[in-house]
Amino acid sequence: MDAPLIAVVLALTLARTQRGADLRGRLTGLIVLPLVAVAASEIGSLMLHHPNYGDTLFALAVSLSIWLRKFGSRAAKAGTILALPFVAILVTPVPMPPGHGATGWSAVIALIAFVCVSVTQLAAHRLGFLREPARTQPASQQSAAGRDSTRRDQRKRVIPSTRMAAQMGLVLGAAFVIGRLGFTPHWTWTVITAFVVCSANRGRGDVAYKSLLRLAGAAGGTIVATVLASLFGPHDNRSIVLIFVVLAIANWLRSFSYAYWAGCVTSVLALLQGYFGEVRLSLLGTRLEEILAGAAIAIAVSWFVLPVRTTDVVRRRVADALITLGELLTALREDPSALEALAVRFAGNLDQVQQVATPPRAYRAAARHVRIMQRGRFVQLADAIDAVQRCAEPVRLLVQNTAVPRDAGPARETKSLVEEIRRNVATAREVLATYRVPAPRAEPAAVSAR
Repeated sequence: MDAPLIAVVLALTLARTQRGADLRGRLTGLIVLPLVAVAASEIGSLMLHHPNYGDTLFALAVSLSIWLRKFGSRAAKAGTILALPFVAILVTPVPMPPGHGATGWSAVIALIAFVCVSVTQLAAHRLGFLREPARTQPASQQSAAGRDSTRRDQRKRVIPSTRMAAQMGLVLGAAFVIGRLGFTPHWTWTVITAFVVCSANRGRGDVAYKSLLRLAGAAGGTIVATVLASLFGPHDNRSIVLIFVVLAIANWLRSFSYAYWAGCVTSVLALLQGYFGEVRLSLLGTRLEEILAGAAIAIAVSWFVLPVRTTDVVRRRVADALITLGELLTALREDPSALEALAVRFAGNLDQVQQVATPPRAYRAAARHVRIMQRGRFVQLADAIDAVQRCAEPVRLLVQNTAVPRDAGPARETKSLVEEIRRNVATAREVLATYRVPAPRAEPAAVSAR
């Protein structure tokens, strides 16, 4: 039971993190993941037999995986791979055999999961079922001026990756202490919730908003799964079938809302614990208390300890999109053959903007009904996000117009498309006018972020 479940958990997370990885990235993962799995297995054993040492090493390892982001995209992907085995041992509360018997098998399980995911993704891409995700400009293409500006800015303040790594270490440390002291022997729910709420931190507003979704989903999933587990009883094979069905549903629903994902994953945890004999409905209250405690820890630390301001994150990503639009308009006059590549980069910029769009838009929606909120910065940021996203269709049509013969009669004239892009760019620039954005690359004069 434990080996298939850990393999499935690894496969689900690898399917998202390895999508679009090149051959070098996959080979790196093939080597790194089994080694990290061995280390995670040893730390998991320490967490059982020497909790203080094991918990400390676990928190440090996960924090290290976040801190690696400061060294570029490849280091960030390596950090993601580093975190996966630790997440797997945390969400699969299966009793480990004494000694080091599970260490070798952990490497084998990780290797099997990685190979299966890579083969499936490569085959799907070759057959046309899987498209490569849009990518933003890699660090290797940044100008020297942009890199110098980034280095100067990094010397002046603590960069986001370091802040988030420190936050994660503190969150996990506090969750381990509170979970083990207050909720023994069911301490894992506090740690899992704290980790989930604090991970993928894109600013304080993002943490607060997503924590509500995750908390609601986790609470709902726990209630449903606890009731179902009481119906099946311990070691009922039907609960195993239900676990894999719920995992498949979770993978599908994640694209709609993270609340569904959180609900399904916590349902799996409750069903798994029910399979091993914890089927008492009296545990429901304890699980909900642990979920609330873990969420509170993550929100408090993310908000008050080295916080990452949502306004900074949104403005940086909007500015990146404006830079790409400026280069695209320049290429339209000077080098139309570069339009397609710039359009792909702009699609990647839009994906980045969309990831942080919900908190400002939610604030703007609330401001319509609460008068005191109407002058909030989030209202302006939401307008800037909308302006940038309104450029998606004109950019697509510009690329389409350059790809067809002139006598084919494009749906819209190039001049009107350019004017529409410029109007939206002007709206977004107005929001950024009084804010100095740290530029990762040189900005074209046509679309300055200032």
